[in-house]
Amino acid sequence: MSIRTKITIGILGVALIVVPTSNYVAAMKQQETLSLNLEAKGKLLTRLVSMTSANAIAGGDYVFLARTVKQAATDPDVVFGMILNEAGEIIAYADRKGKTETDLHVDDTAADSAIRVDIPFVVETLRKGARDEVRQNIKVVSFDGEPILDLATAVLVPGGETDKRWGLVRFGLSRARVIEAIATARRTNFYQSVALVVLGLLVAIALSRRITNPIKELVRDATEIAEGNLTCPVAIPTSRDEVFKLASKFEEMRASLIKQMEQLSLKERLEAELQTAKTIQMTLMPQQNPVLPGYDIAGACVTASEVGGDYYDFATCGTDDNEQLAVAIGDVNGHGVAAGLIMAVAKACLRTQVRVGSALPDNVLGTLNKVISESAQRRLLMTFFYTLLDVPTGTVHYSNAGHNFPYVYRSSRKSLEELDVGGKPLGFDGSVSYANMSTGLEPGDALILYTDGLVEAEAVDGTLYDYDRFEGMLRDHIDKPASELVEVLMNDAKQFVGSGPLDDDITLVVIKRQR
Repeated sequence: MSIRTKITIGILGVALIVVPTSNYVAAMKQQETLSLNLEAKGKLLTRLVSMTSANAIAGGDYVFLARTVKQAATDPDVVFGMILNEAGEIIAYADRKGKTETDLHVDDTAADSAIRVDIPFVVETLRKGARDEVRQNIKVVSFDGEPILDLATAVLVPGGETDKRWGLVRFGLSRARVIEAIATARRTNFYQSVALVVLGLLVAIALSRRITNPIKELVRDATEIAEGNLTCPVAIPTSRDEVFKLASKFEEMRASLIKQMEQLSLKERLEAELQTAKTIQMTLMPQQNPVLPGYDIAGACVTASEVGGDYYDFATCGTDDNEQLAVAIGDVNGHGVAAGLIMAVAKACLRTQVRVGSALPDNVLGTLNKVISESAQRRLLMTFFYTLLDVPTGTVHYSNAGHNFPYVYRSSRKSLEELDVGGKPLGFDGSVSYANMSTGLEPGDALILYTDGLVEAEAVDGTLYDYDRFEGMLRDHIDKPASELVEVLMNDAKQFVGSGPLDDDITLVVIKRQR
């Protein structure tokens, strides 16, 4: 059921209850008022005639009695009037048909039975009250088939110390005019009720339209918004009511949705671009591990965001007689597109330097430092560890630009040692030079390169993965192949962090000499 129908039915229901009820109450009050007026008129008439009759009886003027009753009978409401003595005999009589006392004495049979039969009423009226008290009896009877108000008042004739109750005055007043007036009032009230109900119905329809039309428009506009059409403005009514407030809120919601959709579209576009950047960045990483005789080599990188700042790479160089493998690992401070761009610059510069220039660590880091200093202008720095492996001999030439010290596992002693050479990060000062260092890998030895994202991985309770755990895991699993060792270390770090996100990228490179 619509709101319009509910409002119309509600107002119509109220009108159907209130209007007839109020008219009925008004009719009942009008009936009561007319009846009281008729009764008051009868009381006044009987008292006046009683008083005048008493004086006439005291003076013996009975003709005056007949004239008084006849004159009173000319009133349109008077059906009959009479004066009776104490014995109940009619002394004077007149009615609206013109019948008088003379007619009654000439032919007693012509007297109305209603008058003759009701003698007990007369006697009862005379009997009531004290001797000198004027009493009135009132009742409704039928006279010639017509309901009348029958009133009787005692006549007290003055004489002696107290008045003598001589007889009574009796009048019958027609209730026809009262009944007709009530019937007319009821008809009028009925027509008024119908008119007011019809008027209420028209008002209800007009009011419901005034209320529901703005709501219909609001529903239409809200449906458009729900279906995704945000270009359609919400129709705001001119009235400053609740519908106006609701429509205003819907318009604010529509504008907010447009803004959010624009932001969402921008966010989705940025996310798509970041995903593309991540894909491109991952292609800059080695797509497969190098395969060299006598060596087992593996590397992996897990980024903390779409575009990370970690980097590792392999590049073969040297001659057929002295094959060499350039291995690099780096970490740009920060994440995002800017860090990814620095990483891409480092990769391009490394590959170019190794293939067309000197592959020795001091030359490679010196060139990288100048390029990154010019590119980042000290806004971003990059730690970098570079090694050049002589494949036939197992000699490792290395240099460090502020990166974490790598570990070398010595199988002969079953111990771990750090390559603790330092240096300033790339991009800090373009004029910085870097030293050449070297060490050897014997069969069974391993070189482990990593970024600080591993040792600084944080668990949900705030504890760090730290170096002790890392070194313990290396000792426990060093006998595994390089790819399995990298996988074990990565999984251990992820398990340590738990459900929380990584705070930093994690990169691992393992080079194991087999023979």
